[in-house]
Amino acid sequence: MRDCERFDIPAELGLRIGRKSLPEDGTGLTVLLFDRPARAGMHVCSGAAGTRQCDSLSADHVVQHVSALLFSGGSSFGLDASGGVIRHLREKGVGTQTPYGVVPSCPTAVIFDIGFKKHGAAPTADDAYEACINASTQSLGCGSVGAGTGATVGKLKGMSCAMKGGEGLALYAGDGLFVLALAVVNSYGEVFMPELGKVLAGMRKSADSLELENSLELVRSGGYLAGGGLSNTTLLAIVTNAALDKSACSRVARMASAGIARSIRPAFTPADGDIVFCFSCGEHQAGQATVGAIAAEISEQAIRRAVITAEGLGVIPAHKDVYIE
Repeated sequence: MRDCERFDIPAELGLRIGRKSLPEDGTGLTVLLFDRPARAGMHVCSGAAGTRQCDSLSADHVVQHVSALLFSGGSSFGLDASGGVIRHLREKGVGTQTPYGVVPSCPTAVIFDIGFKKHGAAPTADDAYEACINASTQSLGCGSVGAGTGATVGKLKGMSCAMKGGEGLALYAGDGLFVLALAVVNSYGEVFMPELGKVLAGMRKSADSLELENSLELVRSGGYLAGGGLSNTTLLAIVTNAALDKSACSRVARMASAGIARSIRPAFTPADGDIVFCFSCGEHQAGQATVGAIAAEISEQAIRRAVITAEGLGVIPAHKDVYIE
């Protein structure tokens, strides 16, 4: 089950990804920079989302394009990191032109990881600025990196029985169409692989055990939200060169959320803040239903890859600790 594949981002997507991992603090961030204006939409799947500057993604908002997306750890404290992306975009002259200069737009979403290592630790604007400077298209890995540094999964009984989450990537390329998925997996539920009938990472029976327990059985027995709180979120970004308007991007984001439901159980709970973003960065002709179906499939792959490649960072077990190969 080990999956250490690395990715080069196709030039057709016009995308660079920058990360800042802060393993000593147990947090980090990931920024997506679009080399050409991106049409965008989003779908909020759960009730505990944390965001900033996402209004511009609604179909009736006057801003029609965005130039970046930031995923950050640190819960609401991590929202301040977006200032570093804004600073970078402003220096590059990227954003909406106004009579008073350029105004950048950087939708931002956060995960709650402030209890993983250092309480209250969060990436800063300087961290985000550095990630922008170092953003790349080449040899991008997965696991406990970027915004997935402090991510955890299977928290129905709290952090003591959880396992390590992370950040994963997956790519579809065929007939001139490119669709990329980036997932930050910090879920209340477990990451499951139906084809194998196997939990890849989830809730352990006790703090000292590496034996996994069925999350759905605990939910059925009334153990729902027993310690999980609001410390959970799966964030998903879909980037495609298909020509989609803002409304179509939102519909693709909604379809892509099926990838979360297929790979995480239970999904979309009141304890989660799941959000899916979709960005159109090209003019390739492909139907939104086609793009959405592909996005859902590769989202599953990205989510599973996030936990398969994760490192426990000396705090809690990861997939590789439970499944020794």
